[in-house]
Amino acid sequence: MAEDPLAALVVAEERTGAVRGRWVNENVVQDEYGDFVRAGRPSGVSADLLEMVGAIAPGTRWSGPT
Repeated sequence: MAEDPLAALVVAEERTGAVRGRWVNENVVQDEYGDFVRAGRPSGVSADLLEMVGAIAPGTRWSGPT
């Protein structure tokens, strides 16, 4: 567990291969995911990816196009 916010970022970067300059806040992710859900699942997007996105944005589920 990280002791401070910077240490948490370093741990996340090391474990996920994330790039620091590409981090966004929670609200941006939620907006992007909402757009994705409203647009419908594009062809070529696997169910595994949808599960991963659901893990990032808990409480949201794929409901298909609206």
